[in-house]
Amino acid sequence: MSGNGLADYLDDAGSVDPAKVAADVYAFLAARPGSKKHAPAFDPTKGNEGHRASQIRCSMA
Repeated sequence: MSGNGLADYLDDAGSVDPAKVAADVYAFLAARPGSKKHAPAFDPTKGNEGHRASQIRCSMA
């Protein structure tokens, strides 16, 4: 997307430079916000306290 090749992400020693990669990732996500990880559609602080339905046990005695 950025037009950069592998060589553009390498440092002087030939290793991948995480800062260069991160800069392009942030630029990509800014240009395409729909590519970000989706937030949950529920508020985990409400309702069933984040437990899954299969983990909830009901006892009827």
